[in-house]
Amino acid sequence: SWVAMGSGYPAGNTGNATLFTSQNIHIVIVDPANSDVLYLASDSGVFTSSNGGLDWTAATGVNGDAWSLALDLSTPANARILYAGVTGSGVFKSTDGGQSFAQVLSATTPAVVPALAGKPFTRTVVALAPPTSPPDVNGVQVIYVTMAGPYNAAVDPIGVFISIDQGQTWTRQGASSLAGTTYGGYALDMVVDPASPGDGIHDTLLVGCIQQFRSTDSGATFT
Repeated sequence: SWVAMGSGYPAGNTGNATLFTSQNIHIVIVDPANSDVLYLASDSGVFTSSNGGLDWTAATGVNGDAWSLALDLSTPANARILYAGVTGSGVFKSTDGGQSFAQVLSATTPAVVPALAGKPFTRTVVALAPPTSPPDVNGVQVIYVTMAGPYNAAVDPIGVFISIDQGQTWTRQGASSLAGTTYGGYALDMVVDPASPGDGIHDTLLVGCIQQFRSTDSGATFT
């Protein structure tokens, strides 16, 4: 059985969760280290809860339609790193458990500029490689991003981008044979196979749009 969070029923189910009544919620992540800690991405940004979803606080530094949210589980429970993909804006990074974010990829990022060719992008999807073996003490370093073009764009999705330093610098992958359409971002997602080495060279990526694509070389080529 289910009850609406913050609805007042049953007793004690109070809080501000009803603020999402008129929002589109894209993803909810429960922190496996503490099920009272939740992270949420909606069309109004990113939010966190520390009491099981009763009360929510909006993150600072990130606004807009956050279609994608990734949590780095290899980082300390008291200092989680998260990445949010925001439609039309790019990728934002948090180093304080989702309380605040700073932008790490945008339309002006050098690797992105030639891919856009002066045109806008829409939905932005960010995916983390799994931790390397042994894990980096500073967290996952390899991040993948793909973006959707506007509806009926000639190139859609708009490539695959990789950072091997937690978003400080970016490179555009070859992404040969990755083609199709995302209907302006309506149909777009990307994940990294958790069995991948996390080295940014031999990772397996799965990208879905109107067709499904697979890469075993970190986005250099797709089938």
